[in-house]
Amino acid sequence: MARGELTPAQRKFLEERRFAVVGSKNPDGSPHLAVMWYLVDGDDIVVNSAQGRIKDRNLALDPRMSVVVEDEYRWIRVDGRARIEHDQSITHEDIRRLATRYYGDERKVADAMRDNFSKQHRITYRLPIRRIAGEGIYRRSPVFRQGFLHSAFGALVRRTGCVRPTAAPARSRSCSRRACRRGAGTARVPRRRSCCR
Repeated sequence: MARGELTPAQRKFLEERRFAVVGSKNPDGSPHLAVMWYLVDGDDIVVNSAQGRIKDRNLALDPRMSVVVEDEYRWIRVDGRARIEHDQSITHEDIRRLATRYYGDERKVADAMRDNFSKQHRITYRLPIRRIAGEGIYRRSPVFRQGFLHSAFGALVRRTGCVRPTAAPARSRSCSRRACRRGAGTARVPRRRSCCR
């Protein structure tokens, strides 16, 4: 679990419109998970709920919360203690911001606020982004994005400069190196040998 700030790539990933899985602990110790809207507000992840739901009971007893945002094999998890806000002027503005983010239609947002959200006691949970875990989110696009890119293979690509991981490299007839016969997808590829170019 890393501690610190989001990288620019992680922040961009979170700011794109996806759904979060919010985890809390039930009174018997079992986990409770809920799929929710979220937004990044400075150094916090903000989620909002109507009062009376299971996660509201759980977080009132124990404010420790986990938020996971994923896209296939790319994901980020943030853990910590949520700050709980009951001020309705704040929480209704938060649900308006969330609805705008996910509906993308001001008329639909206005209808939802009038017919649904304004009639509820809303609760906002702000989770500081301090304890971060994640995988698959790079500063640049990786050389190879077909399926799951193992960190060991990524290190191999950086070390050897090989950019053809799915096929054995062309080799000269005089080359008898086992690494050339095995191809580029192993951990013993020579460092840009002329026979492997």
